[in-house]
Order: sequence, then structure tokens, then C-alpha cells
Amino acid sequence: NIKPIESDLSAKKESLERLQNSENFDDLIRSNSETLEKIENFLKDYTISDIFKKKEEINSKNLEKSSISNEISKINAKIRDVKDQALMYEQRPCADDHPTCPFLVNTKKNDDKYHQYQEDLLKAQQKFQNIIDELGQFNDSDIEDKINKYNKLIEKKDSLRNKIKDLELKKEKTKNAISMLLINIESLESKISEYYDHKLIYDNVANLEQQQHDLEQQLGVTKKEISNLDNALKLDY
Repeated sequence: NIKPIESDLSAKKESLERLQNSENFDDLIRSNSETLEKIENFLKDYTISDIFKKKEEINSKNLEKSSISNEISKINAKIRDVKDQALMYEQRPCADDHPTCPFLVNTKKNDDKYHQYQEDLLKAQQKFQNIIDELGQFNDSDIEDKINKYNKLIEKKDSLRNKIKDLELKKEKTKNAISMLLINIESLESKISEYYDHKLIYDNVANLEQQQHDLEQQLGVTKKEISNLDNALKLDY
């Protein structure tokens, strides 16, 4: 039965046409490779190390600022404690002309602490302001934008490399599939051609056999006619 073979051939030809009219892998690979090359060339001149160095410096300054801020909070807490103690010492039972009075001694110590804490606070506040001024010299948002841009370019570069590899793989698979289909189509066409060649021979043989049969019948009729004619001639004599 030649029908299944012809149907299979038709289906394979349709598959071949779809594959041959599929994506132009060479153009896609070339286009993506050109984009990848541009990104790689741009990244070569992108001074990301300096940008990361500035970012690390900003982070370091922010940590220092946070540390000084905590220090200022602690100093202020100490100053509040000293002030509370000063209020308590103001209610001392002894007069100022009693230098050995423990309340007077503690008041003196408390005053010394207060002045020391005030000095510490001023120094810490100055350090804090210096950090603020130093951070003000950096454009943090611009640095973040440049780092984000760099990271996106790295992601794009990796994505393009993977895409190119995928396209090359698809190209190779499509090429192999087309080659296999061509081999199968050639084989099927050969079988169909062989079938019709054999069919033609078979039909010719059948025709010849029919012709032979017809001739034999005609010959039989002719022989019978000749025999009848001979018998008729014998009767005449």
C-alpha cells in the first residue's frame, strides 16, 4: 500500500519547509554578538574599581558616623546623670565652709565630670560634623547609579553569552534535523519511484497477458473459421 508512504513523505516535506523557514540563526547570532562586543568594549573602559573604592569609603564614613552618633548619645546620657546628681547635692545638709563634708566633695567631683563630659561632647560633635562634611563631598546617588548600571551591563553580557550559545545549539540541531529529513525524503521518494516503476511493469505485463489472451481467442476463432471453411470445401467436392 503506497498511501502511507506518500502521506509520510508529505508530512516530512512540510516539516522540512517549516525548518527551512524558521529563524535565521546566523543573523540572530551576528546581531547578538555585535551587541555583546559593544558591551565588553564599554566595560573595559568603565573604571568600576574607582567607583567601588568610593562606595567603600562612603560605607566606612557612614559606619564611623553611626559610631560617633552612639558615642554622643552615651555622653548626653552621662551629662543627664551628672545634672540629676547635681540637683541632689544642692540639697546637702552641710554648709559651703565645711570642706570635708562628703556632699561638697561629691559636688566637686560631679562638677569635674560635667566639664569633662561637655568637652567630650564638643569633640564628638565636631568629629560628627567633620564626617558629615566629608560625606557631602561624595555624590552618593551618582555612585549608586553607576554601580547599578555596571551590574545591569554585567547581567546583559552574561545573558547575551547564554543566548548566543543557545542559538548556536538550535542552529546545529536544526541543521542536523534538515539533513535527516532530506535523507528520509530521498529514501521515501526512491521507494515511491520504485513502486510506480514496478507498477508500470506490472501493468504492462498485465496488458500484454490480456493482449495475448485476446489474440489466442482471436486465433482460436480464426482456426475454427478455417476448419469450417475446409469442411465446406470438402463437401463441395
